[in-house]
Amino acid sequence: YEIHPLAPGARATHWSSNSPTLGTLRGRFLILGDAILSAYESATGRYRGQDTLLARDERRYSARGALFDGGRLLSAWSVELLRSG
Repeated sequence: YEIHPLAPGARATHWSSNSPTLGTLRGRFLILGDAILSAYESATGRYRGQDTLLARDERRYSARGALFDGGRLLSAWSVELLRSG
């Protein structure tokens, strides 16, 4: 990811990344309390997706997301992230 720094007082910022399969992706992160929301699309507009990360406690996040090719669901996920140490 290339993430633009948050402006002072801002809760949202832009990001981009390059995927060998999907091409260039561009999106926004929105920070809402204990959640980080992200919506993105490919440079061609063919692929679109969204992710949500929710802080459960100091060591654990829940992540949910989906990726679409036009109106067709390509992938959906549910992941629990645990910080070690």
